[in-house]
Amino acid sequence: MGRIVQYFDRKRVTSSVWNDYELKMRGCEQYGITRRNGFLYLDSCQKIQFRVPGDLSRSMEQISPEELAAGILAILRQEGVTDKKDLYRTLALQCGVHRLGKEISRILDNSLCLIEDSVVISGDELALK
Repeated sequence: MGRIVQYFDRKRVTSSVWNDYELKMRGCEQYGITRRNGFLYLDSCQKIQFRVPGDLSRSMEQISPEELAAGILAILRQEGVTDKKDLYRTLALQCGVHRLGKEISRILDNSLCLIEDSVVISGDELALK
């Protein structure tokens, strides 16, 4: 929602912005848009890919857990076996985040949970299955 607020000519999310957004998004499912946990997904897009920042920077909170999970998988494909903190630092840096604090680690832990069937976790080491 933080990225969408600019389309309502506001600086922050207020109740009027939220209500206007809800009104405009009503029925979006019939156009192939799914809303889940504050993120929008296209039904036609089966595979979510990690996108590196371009002209528009996003905070880690503005990147869907599925997209971050795709980033984790991409790094693991390149690195093979890697330390969890090193992987998190690498992904955070790609998102423009230079400090790996508790909140960023929590966000990445949640993303890692989405792909735990594809990853071998051995202590602090991660690898693809």
